Amino acid sequence: MARTFLVVSASPDAQMQRRIAEGRSPRKDYLELNRVTGGEIIYRESVSRRPLSRIVARLFGVPAGQAMLAFLCRRDYDAIFTDAENIGLPLALLFKLGRVRRHHVMIGHLLSTRIKGYFFRYLKVQSHIDAIICHASRQHWILEHRLNVPPDRLALMPYQIDERFWRPLEETQRRQICSAGLEFRDYRSLIEAVRGLDIDVVIAAASHWSKRRNDVQGVTLPKNVQTTSLNYEDLRTLYAHSLFVVVPVEDVEFQAGITVILEAMGMARAVVVTRTRGQTDVVRDANGWSSPTEPDALSAFPDVTVALEGVDPGQNGVYVPPGDASALRMAIAHLAAHPKEAARMGANGRLLVERTMTLDQYVARIVALLDQTRPQSS
Repeated sequence: MARTFLVVSASPDAQMQRRIAEGRSPRKDYLELNRVTGGEIIYRESVSRRPLSRIVARLFGVPAGQAMLAFLCRRDYDAIFTDAENIGLPLALLFKLGRVRRHHVMIGHLLSTRIKGYFFRYLKVQSHIDAIICHASRQHWILEHRLNVPPDRLALMPYQIDERFWRPLEETQRRQICSAGLEFRDYRSLIEAVRGLDIDVVIAAASHWSKRRNDVQGVTLPKNVQTTSLNYEDLRTLYAHSLFVVVPVEDVEFQAGITVILEAMGMARAVVVTRTRGQTDVVRDANGWSSPTEPDALSAFPDVTVALEGVDPGQNGVYVPPGDASALRMAIAHLAAHPKEAARMGANGRLLVERTMTLDQYVARIVALLDQTRPQSS
């Protein structure tokens, strides 16, 4: 493969790499992708390499500084992968303004905001992005039908977890459920839903990348609810001790909560999830895969369809409406009263992850996309 640069929303951490090697932390997608491509990573701290990228980072934020650094280093690579739109969109604009052509693949998480839509509608930066990876079918649909991005520049790709780390453990389950994460969480509904229930609830209201404020702050917690912040090992133990995992999220247009959902499924835990506009693609409840407004998302993943050929992974969780504490309470009470049903759902979730959403499968898909979309001239 030709020389590839990876621009990632992360910071280098030698201790983390040691923990990964010792099996105390999940593998990172960007490190595995870099290992396969043999390229170079532009981390957040990399903006200090050049005076101009330092200035841009100071004025417009670190992601813009990373985009500027990638633009300044453009002669060092022929392909570039950006792991978020706050890096990829300004880089595409720089390429367009500078009349520069580099093979560019970008992950787009939440592209339906007004400012990001401006990049597509008016600046037409899609001309300098060869492929946009979407993890949510809703975002894929918005890019094609609202923002007029050509469908041949879009790739709907399931997200991933390190299934070696997030795996079933021989731990004793307790009369307990849990939740985790910060991104657009609706913990107030969860707290109201479990108030007075005969079950302990642990909320690990923290995130390794989200900067959002914990919405539990200032809320009077029932006696059966506690909040905490955990490292990866302790979070894995929390999942293992819990009967199932609840992921309450606000009604947003992207896959908020997907990491926790897949971690729980990897641990063979059933999930109770808010069915939002953006969170429709992974949880299979009694009504099947499809979203109320969009077609079956998995049908857009040819390799996923092949991986599931002849296998029905079955129901792996329960969807509830956004902001509906009563429906959430009913789902929690039902699964708590039927632990065998929850265990069956959890086993189904583990099967789905193993077949379709492992870290190695994810990296292979991105590498294949880099190759498939590479201009013939390069």
